[in-house]
Amino acid sequence: MNIASNAVKYNKENGRIKICVTEKEIDCCNTYVEFDCADTGIGMSEEYSAHIFEPFSQENTGARTQFGGSGLGMAIVKKLVDKMNGSVNFKSEKNIGTVFSVSLPFKLCHKDSPIEENKKTFLILE
Repeated sequence: MNIASNAVKYNKENGRIKICVTEKEIDCCNTYVEFDCADTGIGMSEEYSAHIFEPFSQENTGARTQFGGSGLGMAIVKKLVDKMNGSVNFKSEKNIGTVFSVSLPFKLCHKDSPIEENKKTFLILE
């Protein structure tokens, strides 16, 4: 939710946001799901990208007054994703936009339902 919220907050007027959820892999115990969020927002510089997961980190000193927030959101996202044995990656270009990808494993419940091998599910919101 934080990533989607940031995509809205830092997007340009008449910008676009695309959210996609894809089941990437499934085995006997887990399903591996990737959540992608792409925006046409203000993007980040390459220099700042190295610091995005640091607490209280914001690229512009005026960002707190212009956009609100404390600079803790992405640090919290990183900690939660790490605790869930997942990964979070992003690509960003200043004044072009940003794409975040969060990959997470989820344990499968085998109680009353058989596993369907190679089942892919997609949800795309634009």
